Amino acid sequence: MLIKRFYKIFSICFILFVMSFFVNSMKVEAGYIGCSRKIENTQYYDCGDRIYTYLGPQERSSIIVTLPGRNIVYAGEEEGYSIFYTNGFRYYNRTYDDRTSANNNIWTTISREGKMIFSGAFKDSWIVDETHEGFYDEGDPLADGIYEVIQYNNNGSVYRKLIVYNISGTVSNVYNTRIISFNYDGTIIEEDNAVDVIELQNKLTIKIGTNFGIKSATIKINNVKTNEYTIKNNTIVFGPNFNNLLSQGDTNKVVVTVENYLGFSVTKTYYINALSSNVSINFASISSEVISSSRRIVINANAGIGEKLDKDYCWYYWSTNPNDSLKYEDFLINYARSEYKGSYSEDKGVILRNTAGTYYLYALAKDGSSYKVSRSEGYTLDDTGFYVSYSEYDAILVVSLLIISIIPISIYLFIRKRGY
Repeated sequence: MLIKRFYKIFSICFILFVMSFFVNSMKVEAGYIGCSRKIENTQYYDCGDRIYTYLGPQERSSIIVTLPGRNIVYAGEEEGYSIFYTNGFRYYNRTYDDRTSANNNIWTTISREGKMIFSGAFKDSWIVDETHEGFYDEGDPLADGIYEVIQYNNNGSVYRKLIVYNISGTVSNVYNTRIISFNYDGTIIEEDNAVDVIELQNKLTIKIGTNFGIKSATIKINNVKTNEYTIKNNTIVFGPNFNNLLSQGDTNKVVVTVENYLGFSVTKTYYINALSSNVSINFASISSEVISSSRRIVINANAGIGEKLDKDYCWYYWSTNPNDSLKYEDFLINYARSEYKGSYSEDKGVILRNTAGTYYLYALAKDGSSYKVSRSEGYTLDDTGFYVSYSEYDAILVVSLLIISIIPISIYLFIRKRGY
């Protein structure tokens, strides 16, 4: 009888040990990210991806963990509750509910819109460890709604109360991010509608509507990412340096992507026809190869507004120097000295071949009141041509073949000479 009781207790202990090992493997290992960084122009704070319901030792606290890549933000205190917003989360319970003072008698409950969904209660026997932890997985991740999380300790006293607003991107514009306006020196540019503009004189402002700040902004101009902007008061601001990012005389594609601290993002595309009061030049490569035996480049020159291009001055030259002067007089001197030069037209393009190295294309354009000298990117050419290398074994083989072919001919000529 004693042996059976011992065997039963041993089996229970073994099962509990296995269960404890399995539960411990589910622990969330991460440090607490506090709510010390305030989100600009809001009353909210960037809390990272989790909050702890118990402000004492973290190993005793339940955790609200957001979905990967999401954030949970603090919205202040209201009627005894700490208010948080998030976009999808899981609840990780870690409770000590032995109802004794040894572990400060800590446990947590959670309800959604008045309905209890987790009571924090466990049916324990005297042999069960008081520590219980794991993800609450009913509807995991938890459904949209308003959650009340209450932390208890000290024999049932309420220790902390939290309200968590779990929302999705379809709930309301209150939580979304939106682009209110794209203002180019006072000209409002609408999405997907190309607008003619001249050089930026003052500033370009992109006004963002969000109650949860701007976590990140990505601006691509003609598929090239740029960081030439500042963000202030929920507004992205470019100065006159924006002109250097545009292809003058062309339609430029500007893609704006903005994400707020709840993980909601918006992307809009704008088109700018960049006109210039001065003459402008753009280069277009026919080939995208990094290294080639020849290069053909189309030079597009555009006169300033109200002007005509002077086609007598559409000149170009190739140079291995990436630092040639862009002044008009220096261009004429370098043009005269260059081995590869000529005049260009918009239709044909210019070609460089039969040479090797990295070359830069310099071009001149003029209209009635301005000129422009532009330099292209570097193009690497490799004109090694076709060649064959021979080894000493190839020479031996060739000589041997010559000897073999000469012997029959010599015998034939000898026989013919003797009259056989």
